[in-house]
Amino acid sequence: MTSKNLFYNLWKENIKRRVWVMALSLIVFILVLPIYSAMSIEHWMQNLAREMTTIPEILISFQDLFGISENPLLMAATVGIAVVSGVQGYSFLFSRKKIDLYHSIPVKRIQLFIPIYINGILSYVIPYIIGFIITLCVGGIYNLYTFDVLKYGIIQFFLNTLGFLFLYTIAILAVIMTGTLLVSLLACFVFFFYEPIANSIIQFLYRQFFFTFDYRSNLGIHFPSFLSPLGVFMELQDKDLYYGFWIPKVILLSALCIALCIFLYRIRASESSGKAMAFPKTKAVIKVLLLIPTGLTGGIFFQSFVYRDSMKWFLLGIAISLLLAHCVIEIIYESDYKAALHHPYSLILSGAVIVIVTSVFYFDLFQYDAYLPKEEDIASISLSPIGTNINYYSSSSSPDNTDYRQIDASTYCLNHMEITNIKDAYSLAQYGILYTKDFEKNYSNLYRKDGDSDFIMEESGLTGNYRSTNNLVYKFTLKNGKEVYRDYSINFKDQKELFNKIF
Repeated sequence: MTSKNLFYNLWKENIKRRVWVMALSLIVFILVLPIYSAMSIEHWMQNLAREMTTIPEILISFQDLFGISENPLLMAATVGIAVVSGVQGYSFLFSRKKIDLYHSIPVKRIQLFIPIYINGILSYVIPYIIGFIITLCVGGIYNLYTFDVLKYGIIQFFLNTLGFLFLYTIAILAVIMTGTLLVSLLACFVFFFYEPIANSIIQFLYRQFFFTFDYRSNLGIHFPSFLSPLGVFMELQDKDLYYGFWIPKVILLSALCIALCIFLYRIRASESSGKAMAFPKTKAVIKVLLLIPTGLTGGIFFQSFVYRDSMKWFLLGIAISLLLAHCVIEIIYESDYKAALHHPYSLILSGAVIVIVTSVFYFDLFQYDAYLPKEEDIASISLSPIGTNINYYSSSSSPDNTDYRQIDASTYCLNHMEITNIKDAYSLAQYGILYTKDFEKNYSNLYRKDGDSDFIMEESGLTGNYRSTNNLVYKFTLKNGKEVYRDYSINFKDQKELFNKIF
Protein backbone atom coordinates (compact mmCIF):
# COMPACT_ATOMS: atom_id res chain seq x y z
CA MET A 1 0.00 0.00 0.00
CA THR A 2 1.41 3.41 -0.99
CA SER A 3 1.90 6.27 1.46
CA LYS A 4 -0.92 8.14 -0.29
CA ASN A 5 -3.36 5.29 0.29
CA LEU A 6 -2.23 4.95 3.89
CA PHE A 7 -2.76 8.66 4.42
CA TYR A 8 -6.27 8.43 2.96
CA ASN A 9 -7.15 5.39 5.08
CA LEU A 10 -5.85 7.06 8.23
CA TRP A 11 -7.89 10.15 7.44
CA LYS A 12 -11.03 8.07 6.83
CA GLU A 13 -10.59 5.98 9.99
CA ASN A 14 -10.02 9.08 12.08
CA ILE A 15 -13.25 10.61 10.75
CA LYS A 16 -15.10 7.58 12.15
CA ARG A 17 -13.54 8.27 15.56
CA ARG A 18 -14.63 11.90 15.25
CA VAL A 19 -18.31 11.23 14.51
CA TRP A 20 -19.44 11.75 18.10
CA VAL A 21 -17.40 14.97 18.38
CA MET A 22 -18.95 16.32 15.17
CA ALA A 23 -22.44 15.34 16.37
CA LEU A 24 -21.82 17.07 19.69
CA SER A 25 -20.55 20.17 17.88
CA LEU A 26 -23.66 20.23 15.68
CA ILE A 27 -25.96 20.07 18.72
CA VAL A 28 -23.99 22.86 20.41
CA PHE A 29 -24.07 25.14 17.33
CA ILE A 30 -27.82 24.61 16.83
CA LEU A 31 -28.32 25.65 20.47
CA VAL A 32 -26.06 28.72 20.42
CA LEU A 33 -27.02 30.04 16.96
CA PRO A 34 -30.51 29.22 15.53
CA ILE A 35 -32.29 28.35 18.80
CA TYR A 36 -30.71 31.21 20.75
CA SER A 37 -31.45 33.55 17.84
CA ALA A 38 -35.10 32.44 17.64
CA MET A 39 -35.57 33.01 21.38
CA SER A 40 -33.92 36.44 21.16
CA ILE A 41 -35.95 37.49 18.11
CA GLU A 42 -39.18 36.46 19.82
CA HIS A 43 -38.26 38.66 22.77
CA TRP A 44 -37.37 41.59 20.49
CA MET A 45 -40.66 41.27 18.61
CA GLN A 46 -42.56 41.50 21.89
CA ASN A 47 -40.66 44.69 22.68
CA LEU A 48 -41.42 45.96 19.17
CA ALA A 49 -45.14 45.45 19.80
CA ARG A 50 -44.78 47.51 23.00
CA GLU A 51 -42.83 50.19 21.04
CA MET A 52 -39.78 49.55 23.22
CA THR A 53 -37.51 48.97 20.22
CA THR A 54 -37.36 49.44 16.45
CA ILE A 55 -36.71 47.24 13.40
CA PRO A 56 -33.23 48.80 12.72
CA GLU A 57 -32.25 48.05 16.32
CA ILE A 58 -33.49 44.47 16.00
CA LEU A 59 -31.48 44.06 12.78
CA ILE A 60 -28.30 45.20 14.53
CA SER A 61 -28.98 42.94 17.53
CA PHE A 62 -29.61 39.95 15.24
CA GLN A 63 -26.43 40.67 13.31
CA ASP A 64 -24.42 40.90 16.54
CA LEU A 65 -25.42 37.35 17.51
CA PHE A 66 -22.87 36.06 14.98
CA GLY A 67 -19.99 37.60 16.97
CA ILE A 68 -18.63 36.42 20.31
CA SER A 69 -18.68 39.95 21.78
CA GLU A 70 -22.51 39.91 21.84
CA ASN A 71 -23.00 36.13 21.93
CA PRO A 72 -20.84 34.70 24.75
CA LEU A 73 -22.42 31.27 24.15
CA LEU A 74 -20.66 31.20 20.76
CA MET A 75 -17.34 31.90 22.44
CA ALA A 76 -17.94 29.18 25.04
CA ALA A 77 -18.86 26.74 22.25
CA THR A 78 -15.69 27.54 20.30
CA VAL A 79 -13.43 27.13 23.34
CA GLY A 80 -15.15 23.90 24.41
CA ILE A 81 -15.03 22.30 20.96
CA ALA A 82 -11.37 23.30 20.55
CA VAL A 83 -10.42 21.53 23.80
CA VAL A 84 -12.58 18.44 23.15
CA SER A 85 -11.33 18.07 19.55
CA GLY A 86 -7.69 18.57 20.50
CA VAL A 87 -7.74 16.16 23.42
CA GLN A 88 -9.92 13.52 21.71
CA GLY A 89 -7.97 13.55 18.46
CA TYR A 90 -4.63 12.77 20.08
CA SER A 91 -5.91 10.80 23.08
CA PHE A 92 -4.08 7.72 21.78
CA LEU A 93 -0.95 9.32 23.26
CA PHE A 94 -2.28 8.48 26.73
CA SER A 95 -2.31 4.69 26.12
CA ARG A 96 0.78 2.49 25.64
CA LYS A 97 -1.18 -0.04 23.57
CA LYS A 98 -2.75 2.56 21.28
CA ILE A 99 0.45 4.49 20.76
CA ASP A 100 2.31 1.27 19.84
CA LEU A 101 -0.45 0.44 17.38
CA TYR A 102 -0.40 3.89 15.75
CA HIS A 103 3.37 4.11 15.58
CA SER A 104 3.62 0.63 14.05
CA ILE A 105 1.93 1.96 10.91
CA PRO A 106 4.65 2.45 8.23
CA VAL A 107 4.20 6.21 7.83
CA LYS A 108 6.12 9.18 9.17
CA ARG A 109 4.76 10.82 12.28
CA ILE A 110 3.96 14.02 10.40
CA GLN A 111 1.76 11.98 8.04
CA LEU A 112 -0.02 10.60 11.10
CA PHE A 113 -0.35 14.06 12.66
CA ILE A 114 -1.87 15.93 9.68
CA PRO A 115 -5.08 13.93 9.00
CA ILE A 116 -5.98 13.98 12.69
CA TYR A 117 -5.36 17.73 12.79
CA ILE A 118 -7.50 18.41 9.69
CA ASN A 119 -10.39 16.31 11.00
CA GLY A 120 -10.43 18.34 14.21
CA ILE A 121 -10.90 21.51 12.19
CA LEU A 122 -13.71 19.91 10.17
CA SER A 123 -15.49 18.89 13.39
CA TYR A 124 -15.84 22.61 14.11
CA VAL A 125 -16.28 24.12 10.65
CA ILE A 126 -18.98 21.79 9.25
CA PRO A 127 -21.38 22.07 12.25
CA TYR A 128 -20.71 25.84 12.35
CA ILE A 129 -21.71 26.25 8.69
CA ILE A 130 -24.90 24.21 9.24
CA GLY A 131 -25.83 26.28 12.31
CA PHE A 132 -25.01 29.49 10.44
CA ILE A 133 -27.28 28.61 7.48
CA ILE A 134 -30.16 27.62 9.78
CA THR A 135 -29.78 30.89 11.68
CA LEU A 136 -30.01 32.89 8.45
CA CYS A 137 -33.20 30.98 7.63
CA VAL A 138 -34.61 31.83 11.06
CA GLY A 139 -33.80 35.49 10.42
CA GLY A 140 -35.44 35.25 7.00
CA ILE A 141 -38.71 34.07 8.59
CA TYR A 142 -38.82 37.32 10.56
CA ASN A 143 -37.65 39.42 7.56
CA LEU A 144 -34.29 40.06 9.22
CA TYR A 145 -32.15 38.67 6.40
CA THR A 146 -30.13 41.43 4.72
CA PHE A 147 -26.85 41.65 2.84
CA ASP A 148 -25.25 43.44 5.82
CA VAL A 149 -26.28 40.60 8.14
CA LEU A 150 -24.85 38.01 5.71
CA LYS A 151 -21.63 39.98 5.27
CA TYR A 152 -21.13 40.44 9.02
CA GLY A 153 -21.91 36.77 9.68
CA ILE A 154 -19.38 35.58 7.10
CA ILE A 155 -16.69 37.87 8.52
CA GLN A 156 -17.38 36.58 12.04
CA PHE A 157 -17.32 33.00 10.78
CA PHE A 158 -13.78 33.41 9.43
CA LEU A 159 -12.62 35.29 12.53
CA ASN A 160 -14.09 32.69 14.90
CA THR A 161 -12.61 29.87 12.83
CA LEU A 162 -9.21 31.55 12.96
CA GLY A 163 -9.57 31.89 16.74
CA PHE A 164 -10.62 28.25 16.97
CA LEU A 165 -7.54 27.22 15.00
CA PHE A 166 -5.28 28.86 17.57
CA LEU A 167 -7.21 27.47 20.56
CA TYR A 168 -7.30 24.00 19.00
CA THR A 169 -3.56 24.00 18.33
CA ILE A 170 -2.79 25.06 21.90
CA ALA A 171 -5.00 22.21 23.19
CA ILE A 172 -3.03 19.75 21.03
CA LEU A 173 0.21 21.20 22.38
CA ALA A 174 -1.05 20.51 25.91
CA VAL A 175 -1.79 16.89 24.97
CA ILE A 176 1.60 16.31 23.34
CA MET A 177 3.48 17.77 26.32
CA THR A 178 1.66 15.55 28.82
CA GLY A 179 0.89 11.85 29.20
CA THR A 180 -2.50 11.59 30.93
CA LEU A 181 -5.97 12.98 30.30
CA LEU A 182 -6.22 14.81 33.64
CA VAL A 183 -2.85 16.55 33.28
CA SER A 184 -3.69 17.47 29.67
CA LEU A 185 -6.88 19.20 30.79
CA LEU A 186 -4.96 20.99 33.55
CA ALA A 187 -2.38 22.08 30.96
CA CYS A 188 -5.15 23.46 28.73
CA PHE A 189 -6.45 25.48 31.68
CA VAL A 190 -2.96 26.85 32.39
CA PHE A 191 -2.32 27.76 28.73
CA PHE A 192 -5.70 29.51 28.42
CA PHE A 193 -5.76 31.38 31.71
CA TYR A 194 -2.12 31.97 32.72
CA GLU A 195 -1.87 35.38 31.06
CA PRO A 196 -5.14 36.86 32.44
CA ILE A 197 -4.39 35.51 35.93
CA ALA A 198 -0.82 36.88 35.84
CA ASN A 199 -2.06 40.28 34.66
CA SER A 200 -4.75 40.31 37.37
CA ILE A 201 -2.09 39.61 40.01
CA ILE A 202 0.07 42.45 38.72
CA GLN A 203 -2.90 44.82 38.67
CA PHE A 204 -3.71 43.86 42.25
CA LEU A 205 -0.11 44.50 43.34
CA TYR A 206 -0.21 47.95 41.71
CA ARG A 207 -3.51 48.75 43.40
CA GLN A 208 -2.44 47.30 46.74
CA PHE A 209 0.97 48.92 47.15
CA PHE A 210 0.84 52.12 45.07
CA PHE A 211 -1.41 54.77 46.59
CA THR A 212 -1.64 56.86 43.42
CA PHE A 213 -2.56 53.97 41.08
CA ASP A 214 -5.67 54.41 38.91
CA TYR A 215 -7.33 51.44 37.20
CA ARG A 216 -7.13 53.16 33.79
CA SER A 217 -3.33 53.04 33.84
CA ASN A 218 -1.39 51.09 31.26
CA LEU A 219 0.76 49.04 33.57
CA GLY A 220 4.50 49.27 33.18
CA ILE A 221 4.85 45.51 33.61
CA HIS A 222 2.32 43.21 31.96
CA PHE A 223 2.08 40.06 29.90
CA PRO A 224 1.08 40.60 26.26
CA SER A 225 -2.39 39.31 25.40
CA PHE A 226 -1.06 37.06 22.62
CA LEU A 227 0.35 34.77 25.32
CA SER A 228 -3.24 33.81 26.10
CA PRO A 229 -5.23 31.94 23.42
CA LEU A 230 -8.40 33.43 24.90
CA GLY A 231 -6.87 36.91 24.67
CA VAL A 232 -6.04 36.31 21.00
CA PHE A 233 -9.57 35.08 20.34
CA MET A 234 -11.19 38.12 21.96
CA GLU A 235 -8.81 40.55 20.26
CA LEU A 236 -10.01 39.23 16.89
CA GLN A 237 -13.37 40.88 17.56
CA ASP A 238 -11.84 44.37 17.71
CA LYS A 239 -12.57 46.11 14.39
CA ASP A 240 -9.51 48.32 14.73
CA LEU A 241 -7.39 45.17 14.88
CA TYR A 242 -8.93 42.75 12.46
CA TYR A 243 -8.76 45.28 9.66
CA GLY A 244 -5.07 45.73 10.41
CA PHE A 245 -2.16 43.62 11.54
CA TRP A 246 -3.86 41.30 14.01
CA ILE A 247 -5.15 38.67 11.54
CA PRO A 248 -1.71 37.96 10.00
CA LYS A 249 -0.28 37.99 13.52
CA VAL A 250 -2.74 35.29 14.64
CA ILE A 251 -2.06 33.27 11.49
CA LEU A 252 1.68 33.47 12.21
CA LEU A 253 1.18 32.46 15.87
CA SER A 254 -0.99 29.51 14.79
CA ALA A 255 1.60 28.41 12.21
CA LEU A 256 4.39 28.58 14.82
CA CYS A 257 2.32 26.54 17.29
CA ILE A 258 1.53 23.93 14.61
CA ALA A 259 5.23 23.67 13.80
CA LEU A 260 6.03 23.30 17.50
CA CYS A 261 3.39 20.57 17.89
CA ILE A 262 4.80 18.62 14.95
CA PHE A 263 8.36 19.00 16.23
CA LEU A 264 7.47 17.84 19.75
CA TYR A 265 5.36 14.97 18.41
CA ARG A 266 8.26 13.74 16.29
CA ILE A 267 10.66 13.64 19.25
CA ARG A 268 8.12 12.48 21.84
CA ALA A 269 9.05 9.10 23.27
CA SER A 270 6.38 6.41 23.10
CA GLU A 271 7.17 5.53 26.71
CA SER A 272 5.84 8.95 27.81
CA SER A 273 2.24 7.77 27.76
CA GLY A 274 0.88 7.37 31.27
CA LYS A 275 3.40 9.83 32.73
CA ALA A 276 2.41 13.30 33.88
CA MET A 277 4.92 15.10 31.66
CA ALA A 278 6.17 13.78 28.33
CA PHE A 279 9.38 15.85 28.42
CA PRO A 280 11.18 15.62 31.80
CA LYS A 281 13.33 18.71 31.12
CA THR A 282 10.22 20.92 31.13
CA LYS A 283 9.17 19.89 34.63
CA ALA A 284 11.26 22.38 36.60
CA VAL A 285 10.51 25.32 34.27
CA ILE A 286 6.77 24.71 34.32
CA LYS A 287 6.76 24.24 38.08
CA VAL A 288 8.50 27.57 38.69
CA LEU A 289 6.12 29.33 36.29
CA LEU A 290 3.20 27.88 38.25
CA LEU A 291 4.62 28.47 41.74
CA ILE A 292 5.27 32.20 41.30
CA PRO A 293 1.66 33.28 40.54
CA THR A 294 0.30 30.69 43.00
CA GLY A 295 2.43 32.08 45.81
CA LEU A 296 1.46 35.68 45.07
CA THR A 297 -2.21 34.70 44.83
CA GLY A 298 -1.97 33.05 48.25
CA GLY A 299 -0.46 36.22 49.70
CA ILE A 300 -3.22 38.34 48.17
CA PHE A 301 -5.87 35.96 49.52
CA PHE A 302 -4.53 36.00 53.08
CA GLN A 303 -4.08 39.77 53.05
CA SER A 304 -7.67 40.27 51.88
CA PHE A 305 -8.79 39.44 55.43
CA VAL A 306 -7.01 42.48 56.87
CA TYR A 307 -5.97 46.00 55.87
CA ARG A 308 -3.57 46.29 52.95
CA ASP A 309 -0.50 47.21 55.02
CA SER A 310 -0.46 43.86 56.80
CA MET A 311 2.66 42.36 55.24
CA LYS A 312 2.79 39.61 57.85
CA TRP A 313 -0.39 38.06 56.48
CA PHE A 314 0.78 38.59 52.91
CA LEU A 315 4.07 36.76 53.53
CA LEU A 316 2.32 34.00 55.49
CA GLY A 317 -0.05 33.42 52.58
CA ILE A 318 2.87 33.25 50.17
CA ALA A 319 4.73 30.70 52.30
CA ILE A 320 1.72 28.40 52.79
CA SER A 321 0.65 28.59 49.14
CA LEU A 322 4.15 27.95 47.82
CA LEU A 323 4.65 24.89 49.99
CA LEU A 324 1.22 23.40 49.20
CA ALA A 325 1.57 24.05 45.45
CA HIS A 326 5.07 22.56 45.41
CA CYS A 327 3.84 19.37 47.12
CA VAL A 328 0.81 19.01 44.83
CA ILE A 329 2.86 19.51 41.65
CA GLU A 330 5.51 17.01 42.73
CA ILE A 331 2.84 14.43 43.61
CA ILE A 332 1.26 14.90 40.16
CA TYR A 333 4.67 14.66 38.47
CA GLU A 334 5.70 11.47 40.22
CA SER A 335 2.25 9.95 40.89
CA ASP A 336 3.47 9.29 44.41
CA TYR A 337 2.53 11.22 47.55
CA LYS A 338 5.96 10.39 49.02
CA ALA A 339 7.53 12.69 46.39
CA ALA A 340 5.85 15.78 47.89
CA LEU A 341 9.10 17.34 49.11
CA HIS A 342 11.35 16.30 46.22
CA HIS A 343 13.30 18.90 44.17
CA PRO A 344 13.23 21.80 46.67
CA TYR A 345 15.47 24.00 44.50
CA SER A 346 12.56 25.09 42.32
CA LEU A 347 10.68 26.03 45.50
CA ILE A 348 13.60 28.13 46.70
CA LEU A 349 13.98 29.82 43.30
CA SER A 350 10.27 30.64 43.13
CA GLY A 351 10.36 32.07 46.65
CA ALA A 352 13.35 34.25 45.75
CA VAL A 353 11.58 35.63 42.66
CA ILE A 354 8.46 36.40 44.74
CA VAL A 355 10.55 38.21 47.37
CA ILE A 356 12.13 40.37 44.65
CA VAL A 357 8.75 41.16 43.04
CA THR A 358 7.17 41.98 46.41
CA SER A 359 10.12 44.21 47.38
CA VAL A 360 9.78 46.20 44.17
CA PHE A 361 6.15 46.98 44.99
CA TYR A 362 6.34 47.32 48.77
CA PHE A 363 9.36 49.64 48.82
CA ASP A 364 8.31 51.34 45.56
CA LEU A 365 11.83 50.87 44.21
CA PHE A 366 10.96 52.50 40.88
CA GLN A 367 9.27 55.50 42.56
CA TYR A 368 5.84 54.92 41.02
CA ASP A 369 3.97 57.10 43.55
CA ALA A 370 6.50 59.92 43.30
CA TYR A 371 6.60 59.93 39.49
CA LEU A 372 5.46 63.08 37.70
CA PRO A 373 6.14 63.70 33.99
CA LYS A 374 8.39 66.65 33.23
CA GLU A 375 6.40 69.82 32.62
CA GLU A 376 7.93 70.37 29.18
CA ASP A 377 6.96 66.85 28.07
CA ILE A 378 3.22 67.32 28.79
CA ALA A 379 0.83 68.23 25.97
CA SER A 380 -2.30 68.48 28.17
CA ILE A 381 -3.68 67.59 31.58
CA SER A 382 -7.17 66.36 32.42
CA LEU A 383 -8.47 65.89 35.94
CA SER A 384 -11.71 64.70 37.48
CA PRO A 385 -12.76 64.71 41.13
CA ILE A 386 -14.50 61.57 42.33
CA GLY A 387 -18.10 62.33 43.26
CA THR A 388 -19.14 64.50 40.29
CA ASN A 389 -22.88 65.13 40.05
CA ILE A 390 -23.59 63.43 36.69
CA ASN A 391 -23.08 59.68 36.84
CA TYR A 392 -23.03 58.75 33.14
CA TYR A 393 -22.58 60.32 29.72
CA SER A 394 -23.66 58.79 26.43
CA SER A 395 -20.77 57.56 24.29
CA SER A 396 -22.95 57.13 21.18
CA SER A 397 -21.04 57.79 18.01
CA SER A 398 -22.99 55.88 15.35
CA PRO A 399 -24.81 57.89 12.63
CA ASP A 400 -28.12 56.16 13.32
CA ASN A 401 -27.74 56.83 17.07
CA THR A 402 -28.35 53.20 17.98
CA ASP A 403 -25.27 52.83 20.17
CA TYR A 404 -26.51 53.58 23.68
CA ARG A 405 -23.41 52.58 25.62
CA GLN A 406 -22.41 55.00 28.36
CA ILE A 407 -19.21 55.99 30.15
CA ASP A 408 -18.84 57.25 33.71
CA ALA A 409 -18.51 60.95 34.37
CA SER A 410 -14.93 60.71 35.63
CA THR A 411 -13.73 59.05 32.42
CA TYR A 412 -15.72 61.56 30.35
CA CYS A 413 -13.96 64.45 32.12
CA LEU A 414 -10.55 62.87 31.62
CA ASN A 415 -11.20 62.32 27.92
CA HIS A 416 -12.51 65.81 27.17
CA MET A 417 -10.93 68.35 29.54
CA GLU A 418 -7.40 68.54 28.05
CA ILE A 419 -5.98 71.65 29.76
CA THR A 420 -3.06 72.99 27.74
CA ASN A 421 -2.16 75.83 30.16
CA ILE A 422 -0.94 73.32 32.69
CA LYS A 423 0.84 75.51 35.29
CA ASP A 424 -1.88 75.41 38.00
CA ALA A 425 -2.87 71.78 37.36
CA TYR A 426 0.79 70.75 37.51
CA SER A 427 1.28 72.57 40.84
CA LEU A 428 -1.75 70.80 42.27
CA ALA A 429 -0.32 67.45 41.14
CA GLN A 430 2.98 68.23 42.91
CA TYR A 431 1.01 68.96 46.07
CA GLY A 432 -1.03 65.79 45.55
CA ILE A 433 2.06 63.57 45.53
CA LEU A 434 3.23 64.89 48.91
CA TYR A 435 -0.21 65.02 50.51
CA THR A 436 -1.16 61.51 49.37
CA LYS A 437 1.98 60.07 50.94
CA ASP A 438 1.30 61.89 54.23
CA PHE A 439 -2.41 61.04 54.25
CA GLU A 440 -1.93 57.34 53.51
CA LYS A 441 0.86 57.03 56.06
CA ASN A 442 -1.19 58.53 58.91
CA TYR A 443 -4.50 56.99 57.91
CA SER A 444 -3.17 53.47 57.32
CA ASN A 445 -1.24 53.45 60.61
CA LEU A 446 -4.41 54.35 62.48
CA TYR A 447 -6.60 52.00 60.48
CA ARG A 448 -4.49 49.02 61.44
CA LYS A 449 -5.43 49.65 65.09
CA ASP A 450 -9.14 50.31 64.57
CA GLY A 451 -11.26 49.69 61.47
CA ASP A 452 -13.74 52.52 62.21
CA SER A 453 -12.37 55.41 60.14
CA ASP A 454 -14.76 58.05 61.59
CA PHE A 455 -13.81 57.10 65.13
CA ILE A 456 -10.15 57.25 64.18
CA MET A 457 -10.48 60.76 62.80
CA GLU A 458 -12.30 62.05 65.88
CA GLU A 459 -10.00 60.45 68.46
CA SER A 460 -6.76 61.32 66.70
CA GLY A 461 -7.56 64.94 66.02
CA LEU A 462 -7.12 64.39 62.28
CA THR A 463 -10.73 65.30 61.49
CA GLY A 464 -9.97 68.91 60.63
CA ASN A 465 -7.13 67.98 58.29
CA TYR A 466 -8.62 64.98 56.56
CA ARG A 467 -12.39 65.35 56.53
CA SER A 468 -12.18 67.59 53.45
CA THR A 469 -9.89 65.08 51.70
CA ASN A 470 -11.10 63.52 48.47
CA ASN A 471 -9.60 61.91 45.40
CA LEU A 472 -8.58 63.67 42.22
CA VAL A 473 -7.80 61.56 39.14
CA TYR A 474 -5.20 62.96 36.74
CA LYS A 475 -4.58 62.12 33.11
CA PHE A 476 -1.29 63.42 31.71
CA THR A 477 -1.19 63.30 27.92
CA LEU A 478 2.46 63.52 26.85
CA LYS A 479 3.71 65.00 23.60
CA ASN A 480 4.82 61.55 22.44
CA GLY A 481 1.19 60.31 22.73
CA LYS A 482 1.65 58.35 25.96
CA GLU A 483 -1.05 58.68 28.63
CA VAL A 484 -0.22 58.62 32.36
CA TYR A 485 -2.97 58.25 35.00
CA ARG A 486 -2.63 58.97 38.72
CA ASP A 487 -5.12 59.12 41.60
CA TYR A 488 -4.14 61.74 44.22
CA SER A 489 -5.61 62.48 47.64
CA ILE A 490 -6.28 66.23 47.83
CA ASN A 491 -7.38 68.41 50.74
CA PHE A 492 -9.86 70.54 48.81
CA LYS A 493 -10.23 72.99 51.70
CA ASP A 494 -6.52 73.81 51.73
CA GLN A 495 -6.29 73.96 47.92
CA LYS A 496 -9.63 75.67 47.25
CA GLU A 497 -8.09 78.71 45.55
CA LEU A 498 -5.88 76.65 43.23
CA PHE A 499 -8.71 74.24 42.50
CA ASN A 500 -11.06 77.09 41.56
CA LYS A 501 -8.44 78.52 39.20
CA ILE A 502 -8.23 75.21 37.35
CA PHE A 503 -11.97 74.77 36.99
